[in-house]
Amino acid sequence: MSLQVVVGAAEDGGRRPVTVHSAPAGEDSDSWTRHASGYLTSTAPVEAGVVLTEWPPRQAEPVSVEGLYEVLADAGFGYGPVFQGLRGVWRRGQEVFAEVALPQEAWAEAGRFG
Repeated sequence: MSLQVVVGAAEDGGRRPVTVHSAPAGEDSDSWTRHASGYLTSTAPVEAGVVLTEWPPRQAEPVSVEGLYEVLADAGFGYGPVFQGLRGVWRRGQEVFAEVALPQEAWAEAGRFG
């Protein structure tokens, strides 16, 4: 499997768009699947109307993650233990909130990755 992370040029305010794609090994460029998109910033600005003073966010509905990694494995995505840190997901309209944790056994090496 091939992984592609694309970081775009800085926009006004300094944030940069980012996307994460994957493709089966040996496939052509039409086989890429987008898994995530968002923005990178040097700080974590809160956009107008977004207030995260409580967790999970107010009015967000929980989304089940039970069996998620098994479903992903069946689809050909083999995530190792360090990449199985999704603890919870909530949805509020078009917004998705996730709680992700690095397994404690990986903490000692985590600093190597910034």
